[in-house]
Amino acid sequence: MRLGYFLSCEEYTPAELLTQARQAADAGFEGLWISDHYHPWLGAQGQSPFVWSMIGAVSQVCDLPITTAVTCPTVRIHPAVIAQAAATSAVLTGGRFTLGVGTGEALNEHITGQVWPGAPVRREMLVEAVEIMRALWTGEVVSHRGDHYTVDHARLYTIPDTPPPVYVSGFGPESIALAADIGDGYINTTPDADAVEAFRAGGGAGKVAAAGMKGCWAATDDQALAIAHRLWPTEGLPGELSQVLPDPEHFEQAVEIVSPEAMKMPHGPDPMRTSRPSTPTAGPGSTSCTSPRSARTTASSSTCSPARSSGRGTEMPDIVDLLVEQHERVRVQFIHLLAATGQQKVELFAGLVEMLQRHEKAEQQIVHTALPDVGEILAEEREADLAIAELIALGVDYPSFDGKLADLHSAVLAHAAHEEEQEFPRLRAEIPAERLVEMAQQVRADQSAVS
Repeated sequence: MRLGYFLSCEEYTPAELLTQARQAADAGFEGLWISDHYHPWLGAQGQSPFVWSMIGAVSQVCDLPITTAVTCPTVRIHPAVIAQAAATSAVLTGGRFTLGVGTGEALNEHITGQVWPGAPVRREMLVEAVEIMRALWTGEVVSHRGDHYTVDHARLYTIPDTPPPVYVSGFGPESIALAADIGDGYINTTPDADAVEAFRAGGGAGKVAAAGMKGCWAATDDQALAIAHRLWPTEGLPGELSQVLPDPEHFEQAVEIVSPEAMKMPHGPDPMRTSRPSTPTAGPGSTSCTSPRSARTTASSSTCSPARSSGRGTEMPDIVDLLVEQHERVRVQFIHLLAATGQQKVELFAGLVEMLQRHEKAEQQIVHTALPDVGEILAEEREADLAIAELIALGVDYPSFDGKLADLHSAVLAHAAHEEEQEFPRLRAEIPAERLVEMAQQVRADQSAVS
């Protein structure tokens, strides 16, 4: 296994990144990753220099191999242009450049006003983009008419002796399978042994698997945690939020669900603990790229309560865990919906309504029967039901829909906060733990039967 250092363009000025590259080489790191962003994740991160300018500059201050982690060669920049940038980078580094690619994030790719496609289309675009780039790296004239791109009699004159390897990023099963199929290697921003295993089983055996992690060093655990939560709570966002939210402002709204207490990545004054990957990518042909710096870390999000013991030697969620988990899903769905347009907005709204109805039914089965005084909860639920009915009647294209949706969002958040702060603690205090687990099992069985 080789160990490298991650240059975070979201956080540092060009001069700071060059200093870090020199220091990484002096410290004995064996490679560099560098992020490719148009926007930072959050305004607090504060930077976003152009990655291709930075690669050229870094190549002149150290001789470490450089990998983009990762570039999206599909929307913001045409793959023929990325092919030229990668070829020049390979020449500048003496062949020590690897092009890490992925299907991208709306955060960086929406800026030219093009429609941000769904994941299946983005994967198709990535396959075609990689084909175009590899064709251009031969130095031959390329003309291409594809489903997504056109190249008209293009030829690269500055090319390396050997084309740069292409490492493909992927998180879900389809993307990992794609990486195994078209990639010279696999790249992931977290050390995920299961993903590496899936990559190798899907055809990536013998290829390099690269994983990244971040750690935060500070004089105390509390200081490190505060820095981590301020700068990298985005790493704790669930689902596909990181791919679909378009602006730093949206991410700043979304990370409100990530609490400091939920931070699970290494942080604190112990360098060994701070820089140790929590899930190694075991096996041959693996590399790890870490960013053990004094003001940065990743975050992992979970606002649900700890799982309770079922009394049978296994950890099972109780009804409070389950209801809070459903609150979390509703919050995330609202974030998606508030940023959506067109058909996606219609689908997300339908999904939100289903979530709210299922959650209300679960509460009626449990909370309403277990606690003697639920008048306030019932009143809040009736108001929400009326608001949902009004939104359904209006439709997502009606001018007043967004305003009424925002009102519903505020009401649902207030309702969830009331339950989490008052009613759920009462359940835990008044009902035996074993019964709470049984309630959760009952609700899950009922909802599975409906599904």
